[in-house]
Amino acid sequence: MKLKKIIALLVCASVMLTGCIQKNDAAELSEEEKEHNAVIGWFENDMFDDEEFTDLTDYQYYARTIGLEKDELLSPDMWEVYYSESININKEIDGSAVYLIRLNPDKLLEVWAANNDMSAEEICTELGTNRDDLYYNFGYTANSIGYAKNHKDNKVSYPEAEERIFGVDNGENRQAVFSTHFLKVHTGGKYKVTYESTDENLEIRQRDLLKSITKSKTYDYSDYSVDEYTPAFIVNDVGIKRIQLLALPNGWANAKDTAVTIMFNMSPFSYGCTDEDRIDIFIKETEDSESSETEQSNSESENVPVEHLDTETEMQSETEISSDVPVEHFEETVTEGVTE
Repeated sequence: MKLKKIIALLVCASVMLTGCIQKNDAAELSEEEKEHNAVIGWFENDMFDDEEFTDLTDYQYYARTIGLEKDELLSPDMWEVYYSESININKEIDGSAVYLIRLNPDKLLEVWAANNDMSAEEICTELGTNRDDLYYNFGYTANSIGYAKNHKDNKVSYPEAEERIFGVDNGENRQAVFSTHFLKVHTGGKYKVTYESTDENLEIRQRDLLKSITKSKTYDYSDYSVDEYTPAFIVNDVGIKRIQLLALPNGWANAKDTAVTIMFNMSPFSYGCTDEDRIDIFIKETEDSESSETEQSNSESENVPVEHLDTETEMQSETEISSDVPVEHFEETVTEGVTE
């Protein structure tokens, strides 16, 4: 009976000690690390929950559109994460940090190229742009605006070239799939993450930065001012503008400018992010894990006496040599060593 009580006390003490260690570890993390862990947790868990990630189905549909498995576009290495100090100027007031996320256009470009047996550069040439312009000004085309309803009403349809490159419509909302979205990390308490597909305040910021004076997004190039299709500012030697023109036919039935299609800039750069704001939190996590495994392996080796290491090395060497000896030779060697 006493033994059972002692065991129970030891178990309780172990649980309490583990809890204290975990709390201390959490307390030692910086606020930035806690936020990054929360974002990583969202990608690993909440992203697969359509109540947490309200655009989930659109990304799964589009994965099928371009010949991928339904969850391939949900892999963290397909995404980019940005954190901008200027966007988070009110962080302490709002009690939340804003992280911008999007599918990496370069990764999509590689898929499109493979589907068309072309290089990424050839795809860009056919679109009438280049890789840098597409990356920094990436977004959805005017043909995608309200596509499901407008296509049903015979107002718009994707032209053949757009279907061939971006894929035939599969019911996905490309306005969502080709846009930047927002993870709000609540910095108090448990660092809960909330996904928002759009953000009204950041849309205002975007319009101001890109000098967007044409209020509604129309499909005719001639409806926009010169300021909207010329660079508003420069990032990494690339002009950031509200719209870029693609050498794709305009899919709208009433279009005046039929030769070109507008792509609206929905990149993180359109909200004021820079290359320095891109954070590789998933890469860092992998490096930390590999480093930990290496340290553990080295630590295990350090606890083995030198003479044991030598013996183990010799045994391993002998095993490798034996594995190279044909079976019949091995049997002969064994037989010769047996005395009658």
